[in-house]
Amino acid sequence: MFLPVNDTASGLRQDGRNLIEEWKAMRDAQRERHKFVQNFTEFAAVDPDYVDYLLGLFSPDHMDYEADRVKRSPPQQPSLTEMTEKAIRLLRRSPNGYFLFVEGGRIDHSHHESHAYRALTDTIALSDAVQKAVEMTKQDDDTLIVVSADHSHVFTFGGYATFARSVLDLSDGAVTKDGKPFLQLNYANGPSYPDHRMINETEVPRKNLTGEDVTDTEFRQDTGIYMKSETHGGEDVAIFATGPMSHLFHGNHEQNYIAHVIMYASCVGAYRDEAHCSTTSPATSSFRLPWKHFLPFVISVGMATARLPGAY
Repeated sequence: MFLPVNDTASGLRQDGRNLIEEWKAMRDAQRERHKFVQNFTEFAAVDPDYVDYLLGLFSPDHMDYEADRVKRSPPQQPSLTEMTEKAIRLLRRSPNGYFLFVEGGRIDHSHHESHAYRALTDTIALSDAVQKAVEMTKQDDDTLIVVSADHSHVFTFGGYATFARSVLDLSDGAVTKDGKPFLQLNYANGPSYPDHRMINETEVPRKNLTGEDVTDTEFRQDTGIYMKSETHGGEDVAIFATGPMSHLFHGNHEQNYIAHVIMYASCVGAYRDEAHCSTTSPATSSFRLPWKHFLPFVISVGMATARLPGAY
């Protein structure tokens, strides 16, 4: 979506625009320090203390799953943790605070493909990025970190397996009616139905997984209903938060409530005149207000962006 159709094999734009070159020209026109990077080596070479704008595009399509990224030597793409760390180092120089959005977008993709191994590995990558953000901001009193998701998946976990078993392994704590072992992790629907229940496009009894490496990266979990792509689920998802105003996340909320808490905490929009926004208020005298830094982490699909205040 950044390059025109006739520019490269990966170009998709029909309007002939090259958004990368336009971005560079815009930064040059403003005489702003900027870098455009396309691989891990270029990314690692950027010193965030000497650049104000950083644009990284590491793949013409989606970035690698974390389970696949770590197999490449030398590395071709930065990890989510590395991108989060560099973004915070760049953005925290601003005296006006910052908003950083970090997304583990490939968790969703791997679930749609019935790949539990990849989904869980990318979830760990997101967890590592959150931990890095917490470590880098724990000395601040004005950083709100929110972690949530935009939906769930029809992904199930059960079977009474013993603690020593990998969650990816077969259950050893229950007996099935057909006498065959079964996975602890399964999907209610998805594309891997033929892997377990079909031969030559004909339905057969459930496959016996005895002796199969069910913890392999490429292994796909069993599904109950055959679909081209696994679907989202309908249950509520969790919201985790730490920092100023994090106490406002409690119980059950509509999803738009998250944005309102961030606006309220940062004293913007309809909340700019709230009592806690005044640095002279007795109720806020022990804090440095308004809250300046916001780091939402989202388990979803899309891209992560970071910018200095006033950048577009």
